[in-house]
Amino acid sequence: MTRFGELVSRLGDRLPREQPHRLIPVWTIAGGVTSLDAYVATRVVELVVHADDLAVSAGLPPLSIPDDAAACAIEVFVAMARHRSGDLTVIRAFTRRERAPSGALRVL
Repeated sequence: MTRFGELVSRLGDRLPREQPHRLIPVWTIAGGVTSLDAYVATRVVELVVHADDLAVSAGLPPLSIPDDAAACAIEVFVAMARHRSGDLTVIRAFTRRERAPSGALRVL
């Protein structure tokens, strides 16, 4: 746990100094790259979703997700839903469920 704490501390010091649009390689896509800010957002999504999965599977109460992490994950999910379903479908899913296809907001 000490090493993890040290890594988190170093990352907390380093990330604010990095250029958010700097391109970094995506190892799962041949020749693929993404911006640092998009990459970090996807890691936040993974942490939030998998931490909740672990809590549920262990029978623990729901986690308290930091506001910034929740906002980041929700922003990614809404962007994914817009890309997949279109703006009008997403608007309807939020406001007029009877006019939106079932699962319009489900992105994972």
